[in-house]
Amino acid sequence: LVGSEMCIRDRFLTMFDDADLLQCYRRGESIVPQQALALANSKLSMTLAKDIATVISEKVQTADQSRFVDTAFETLLGRSATPDEHDACLSYCEQIHELLSQDPDASERTLMVQTRLIHSLVNHNDFITIR
Repeated sequence: LVGSEMCIRDRFLTMFDDADLLQCYRRGESIVPQQALALANSKLSMTLAKDIATVISEKVQTADQSRFVDTAFETLLGRSATPDEHDACLSYCEQIHELLSQDPDASERTLMVQTRLIHSLVNHNDFITIR
């Protein structure tokens, strides 16, 4: 309790060792499988992936998936994709596009494909790990 109000901690952030307002002098660090699962399965990460995909798509301003992949890597991972990573991402986008081919709105389908790619990159080891 702080004063007459109870401190409420965000459940999602507790997975990632968020700072405890009452214990701010010491912060624990952990690496547990639940962190990866929370990041991969949370509604928050998918919502933010869509927002990031929208921003990158507006920046690229072309339907060229190859350019989107390049920009996504540079934006999220701070580096260029290797040729193998680039090809794998393009293949992934094609597969997702085929799975969503029943969606009549092509622009919405493209955004969904790009969102899935961004979500994958947010779960990439280079995004999560500080070297």
